Amino acid sequence: MKKVTTALLAVCVATACAGCAPADPSERAAAAMHSGAPAEQSELTRVYLDTFDKALKKGETFEIEAKVTGGAVTYRSLDQNVAAVSAAGNTITVTGTGKGTTFVIAVDASGREYNACRVTVQGETKPNPPTDPEEPDIPTPPKEENGNMTYNVYDLDTYVYPYWRGNTVYNETALFVGDTDATPLLYPATKIHKVTSYDHKITYVEGQDYTYDKENNLLRRTANSRMPVTAVGDWYTSTPTPFPYIKEEGKYLFFSEGNTISNKQVSITYEHEQNAAEQWALPATRKEEFAGLHEKLKNKQNVQVLYYGDSVVYGANASGQVNCGLQAPTYTGMITEYMRKKFGVQVTEQNAATGGTRSDQATQYFPNHVTGLNSDGTTYQGDAVTVTPDLIVLGYGLNDSAQGRTPAQYVESINTLVHKARQKWPNVAILVASPTLGNPEVFIYKDDDAQEKALVDWYNDTASQYGGVAVAQVTKMHSQLYRKKDGRYRDITGNNINHPNDTGTRLIAQTCLYTMFGEDYFK
Repeated sequence: MKKVTTALLAVCVATACAGCAPADPSERAAAAMHSGAPAEQSELTRVYLDTFDKALKKGETFEIEAKVTGGAVTYRSLDQNVAAVSAAGNTITVTGTGKGTTFVIAVDASGREYNACRVTVQGETKPNPPTDPEEPDIPTPPKEENGNMTYNVYDLDTYVYPYWRGNTVYNETALFVGDTDATPLLYPATKIHKVTSYDHKITYVEGQDYTYDKENNLLRRTANSRMPVTAVGDWYTSTPTPFPYIKEEGKYLFFSEGNTISNKQVSITYEHEQNAAEQWALPATRKEEFAGLHEKLKNKQNVQVLYYGDSVVYGANASGQVNCGLQAPTYTGMITEYMRKKFGVQVTEQNAATGGTRSDQATQYFPNHVTGLNSDGTTYQGDAVTVTPDLIVLGYGLNDSAQGRTPAQYVESINTLVHKARQKWPNVAILVASPTLGNPEVFIYKDDDAQEKALVDWYNDTASQYGGVAVAQVTKMHSQLYRKKDGRYRDITGNNINHPNDTGTRLIAQTCLYTMFGEDYFK
């Protein structure tokens, strides 16, 4: 089967980020995007915009100032029905013409496209909008001990134990850029048990390789540390890369698939004094939606699971997929292993995820076949779905937002997928996992919860009427992880663009299990 597996989540933003996931399995480890660099010329054209994200109403106007070197450029909107663009010199005027999201880009004489400003045009405000439903009041669990867990090799119990419980954090990751860089921990540490390389083959020594500033909760390398470090000029390079870093002139963001970035990370295990559960805003559990699945598991009946989604569902950059670290499985693998281990049943799974796909593309061949993706962004009918699932886990969203699809369009496609699943399997339980964060340093991704909010609204308004359907609020939890790491996406990613490393992968599994099996799922 021609199936993209480790391809980037975002195939392209129309043509603003040229290139797509390779269809040839032999290319799975290669980056699916390219810089689109033009042929050699006397001076490379560069364009820098002073505005990167803007929301306005239909009929409103705003201006973007651009700095251009190396040649003349023109400006256009990727969707004129959303926003119209005109320019006088390098002053760009943008007017909201419709409703939705588009990107304003610059185009040079050779056709190369540069940077972007994401423009979201809101429709007319409806009178008396309904208020958001309140999340149930979840009692804060008491402070608890979780020491003596296995962490020098992959262990399911350790990896699915929630970050928001216990007094010990195992194998939290960090990546250092520049000799003076320092990383915060999720909690101020009272005792650091171990700092190792990502694969645990090297143990670093406090005082010799690192120091820990408890007052400021910062772990930093020493001058002669053996811990890996990347030069600032290599992380933020002047050499064009597939994804431009546009917050600083002339800089591009380091990107790599495979295990390159994870091998630059360190793993930190430590105790802390805080009541972990008080430090997180937890989503609602939806255990009641999976009563049929629970009953079957408790009765020791074998179950079948279908995982259908993009490259995060496939598990791109989980250490077991890219042969590094502790060889941890994908988050879907952890969910399957959890059911097998906790209930002592046989669980047959099929992971039908394809890197680079959007939710609307998935509707073409779901639920009968895998939705494959060609190198030009078109889809094809892949292998047949062979399981009769008791549970379906759907995971889409990053590619939708990256390619300008609105939250409403995204949720419409999710609703179609759920409806098609229920038509074929009337009693199947369905978990929709909201997307993880893309790197906010990349212009096509932003740290917001618009898609997840749309999913939660859809659940409250529509999906709950299906019965046996729930939303796992992965975005909410991943956003908190990102903020607790002080916005250091590099600490929790496997490719620096949109794929989580094991720290992020564990969080997805924890959130999904929490949603399906309740707040004490790990006990």
